[in-house]
Amino acid sequence: MIKDNKNSNTVILFTLVFLTLASFSFYPLQDSITLEHLSSGRHIHTSPFNIEKDPSSFLLSTDRWQNPYWLSDFFFYAVFSLFGEKYLWIFSCIFCLPFFFCWEKKYHPSVCLGILLLWISGSYIGWKPGIFYFYIFFALLFQYAITQFFQKQHFSKIFFFILLVIQTLWCQSHPTFFFGPLACLFFLLDSQNKARQHRGIFLLFFLISPCFSPPFSWENFYAFVSQKIDHSILTWPFFWIVLAFCFYLYSKQEKKKFSDKATLFSWAIFSCFDPSWSIAMIGFSLYLALSRDEEKEKIPVLAWKTSVLFPIAVFVFSALYSLIFPVWASEKHAEKPWEAAKFLQQVPENSPIFHDSVFAPYILWLGRQKFFLDRRSFLYPESLQKEVRTLAIQPQNFDSLERRFALCIAFLDIRQSKNLSLLQYLSSRMNWHLVYCDSIAAIFLRSEENASTTKLIEKYKIYDAETSDTLRYSHLSFSSLFQRARAYLALNLLNKAQSDIQNLAQRRKTRQEESLYHLLQGKLDLQKGMTDHAIVNLRESWRKDQENPETLKALLQAYLKKNSWENIQDIKILAQKAEQYLEENPEILLFYAQILYLSQKVQEARNAIQKIVQFHPEYAQARAFLSRIEKEMQSQSIQGIIEQSKLWIQQKRYKEALALLEKALQKETRLSEIYSLAGEIHLLEGNYNTAASCFKESLRLSPGHLLSATRLAVCIAQLGDWESALKILLPLAKSYQDRYEVREALLVVDNIAISSLKKALEKQFQPASLESLVNIWERREEFQMAIHAIENSKKQISFWDSWKKRLSSLYFQEGKKQIQSEKPAQGLLLIQKSIDLDPDFFECHLFAGTLELKRKDWEKARFHFESLQRIAPLDERGKQGLSLIELGKALNLQLSGEYEQALQKFQTYLDKAPSGPEKEQIQVWIENLCKKNEELQWQTRQKKSQECFEKAVLFMQEKKWEMAVSQFTLAIENSPDLPEAYLNRGKCYLYLKQDNSAKEDFQQAFSLKHIWPQAHFSVGYLYSHLGNYSLAKIHLEQYLQQDPQGQHAEDVKMLLKSFED
Repeated sequence: MIKDNKNSNTVILFTLVFLTLASFSFYPLQDSITLEHLSSGRHIHTSPFNIEKDPSSFLLSTDRWQNPYWLSDFFFYAVFSLFGEKYLWIFSCIFCLPFFFCWEKKYHPSVCLGILLLWISGSYIGWKPGIFYFYIFFALLFQYAITQFFQKQHFSKIFFFILLVIQTLWCQSHPTFFFGPLACLFFLLDSQNKARQHRGIFLLFFLISPCFSPPFSWENFYAFVSQKIDHSILTWPFFWIVLAFCFYLYSKQEKKKFSDKATLFSWAIFSCFDPSWSIAMIGFSLYLALSRDEEKEKIPVLAWKTSVLFPIAVFVFSALYSLIFPVWASEKHAEKPWEAAKFLQQVPENSPIFHDSVFAPYILWLGRQKFFLDRRSFLYPESLQKEVRTLAIQPQNFDSLERRFALCIAFLDIRQSKNLSLLQYLSSRMNWHLVYCDSIAAIFLRSEENASTTKLIEKYKIYDAETSDTLRYSHLSFSSLFQRARAYLALNLLNKAQSDIQNLAQRRKTRQEESLYHLLQGKLDLQKGMTDHAIVNLRESWRKDQENPETLKALLQAYLKKNSWENIQDIKILAQKAEQYLEENPEILLFYAQILYLSQKVQEARNAIQKIVQFHPEYAQARAFLSRIEKEMQSQSIQGIIEQSKLWIQQKRYKEALALLEKALQKETRLSEIYSLAGEIHLLEGNYNTAASCFKESLRLSPGHLLSATRLAVCIAQLGDWESALKILLPLAKSYQDRYEVREALLVVDNIAISSLKKALEKQFQPASLESLVNIWERREEFQMAIHAIENSKKQISFWDSWKKRLSSLYFQEGKKQIQSEKPAQGLLLIQKSIDLDPDFFECHLFAGTLELKRKDWEKARFHFESLQRIAPLDERGKQGLSLIELGKALNLQLSGEYEQALQKFQTYLDKAPSGPEKEQIQVWIENLCKKNEELQWQTRQKKSQECFEKAVLFMQEKKWEMAVSQFTLAIENSPDLPEAYLNRGKCYLYLKQDNSAKEDFQQAFSLKHIWPQAHFSVGYLYSHLGNYSLAKIHLEQYLQQDPQGQHAEDVKMLLKSFED
């Protein structure tokens, strides 16, 4: 599969060995040593074996043969006992044994095995949270190995590798279960394999291989004959199918090489350490069975038998084991305390039951056993009964024994007859302390809501022997009631505890019983959050009995919870008493230390904690608290030094400040602020090299420290390397534009650079120096200085054409700056200079044209926009500018009231403007402007008509009939719909004796205004006055028809009668 190249094979071999060892060296150190990572998810809890105190406990344990991993456990503990916890990585060397089997001078190492080891190492690391990138690294390396040794078609490699990863994520099982699919992958990727007819079968096996994986609980791997035989591997039909398929493939294999033989043999040895390696061995054998080897070397009988017969030997051994010990296994299964395991899994982590100083260690110990309750029998009723008989139960032993028997009774299934007899036996020997036990048992077992269990608990409750039978089930003694209330408080059952405490309050009590009552009441108030009431009751309890450490502990806990230190002297008195219980109960003094710490008495708290650590070095909580106090004290000390050094820097006492900072560095070398302040002092003193070193160290410790970065740039600039300083500062200036320290440092560095460049130019002209100087002025927006620099060097510049454009750009930017600062005249002059230097400066013409357009200087704007069209004919902005000039003129004409000319300009703009939304908008403007123009003309005519009408009326009053007629005629021309003009002109025609013209005007007036009685009256009266009675009669009758009740109705009637006469 790989070429004969000894050196390359050696490099590949040792690289894979190193990576495998490195992967296992990443194991996190465990407080409780387990084989979790070596077993990759199969938790093997080994806490019963206390190796530190008794290294032989593993070998003396009676259950070592119950553990299917006993041999790997033994090697693991052997390494731990010999080398300690820090050198457990030595155990991973065992996983590299196959390399020693397959390594010979004339044979190649097994690349397959190396890649398999690499894959499983990556799986171990990839499953651990926080370092997932290692998984990516090993995945890429695995992909590279396949690319290098197995296939040239990249698409198929990637496809099968993705399938493998998807299967891994889907199964979430043991990594070694994928050795079979991985061997199939090697077979599929081997281009030299001619057995292509089997590829479909292998692909099917590859996809459904998770169905063949054994169960997660490997103890059932050996349970061939047990009560739960449905979990046995022998009952899986897929197991027998795969086994038969393996034997079929073995019958096909003919020629193999030594490395493959060594691989099979070493994996057979691995099966002793971990049964799952037998699956790996079978999987790799699948690959060997159908792969072709050109060396035509047949596999020896030893390797063939090992690869085929070893799995059978494992199964036979397991079957014999189950047949020899079937009764013992079933009996052990019957004693499993399932109720206890279920309860422990449901108890929340912050439950008060875990905070009891004596009870918590037992609970935690039992919690560590909950996963192997099914194979370890640690509660033997017979041994417990024997222990009760041999122990002399005295009252002084109650405090230690009650919790011990509480655990035993609580976790026994009292529905079994043997446990019922044990409970009855204990009832006859024990006394009040067992009330505590059965209350806990009720909590544990009542979770199943089993009525029969509850009745049994109520039946076998134990009371004082001196209580009469009639009161046995109705009253409890003070001791029993006190213990039950305390149990309820420990389990956070406050209502039940309060009921018992109220019952205690109603009884007659001795002084000691009074103390116990106030203790319970204080604890109840404390758990309810009534801290003040709790302190009152606990102080009363302490006053009556100052020898009870439980009261002292509860009182200090109440003071700590209140977080108020008015009674600090009383607390100190309590602390002196607490030191008496330091050896037995260090938590009391720990509470006092916490109170001192919260009251800002850190040194006294540190002294108290040191006493605890001195007597109890294993007390982790005290050690952690002491470490926290010492770090805080050190931090406060260093912070004080830093503040003092800052003050002395302000006072220019640099030597004293440096001495203080050196003192701080002796205590803490990882604080960037110390190096930053030291660098500041050296910078002020002019020691730029030392200052730069300090600022570099500060940036190393705190890469984002902005002040150190800016000061470092200043130091570098002072040392002459202003270009490097600008490389540091320019990115900072973009990110932190508003920061004063960045602007100040950049100004300093710029000044240094300008000074240096000016001196260089004075000595000898260099285009690069002038370029850098102009760039600095331009960045600082001091364009005038840049212009002066170029003008002064104009004679020395050889390539003036390239600099003309640069100078034109500077004039343009300075001109814009002057215009923005409300100096338009100066700005326009500078822009004109820019155009004179570079007539094809597009941006300058565009800016100038826009500016002239705003100033309504149409001719200059036209010049600039025509220049734009000349410079860039394809750019639409020139054409748009010209059209905007026409638009501006049109708008000015519109504002001045010259609507017709404005319409012409708008039309000119439309002809030049490009199509788009702007043009459509202008068309709407033109339509509106036309309407407005018509409206204005109509208003003008109406106004002129009114003026002529008024003049004509004045002429009528003066009896100037001809002049009146001419004015009425003008009024009618401007307003043809004015009936009053026709009426009055007709009257004037009558006086001029032009009857026909008068008649036409009267008809026109009455056609415009049909109902007009007053006009008929005035016309009829005028006709009667002139002697034309026939026409007068017509108009007067019209008057009477239109207004019969009018003002002149009677006069009209009389006038009509006079016509008849």
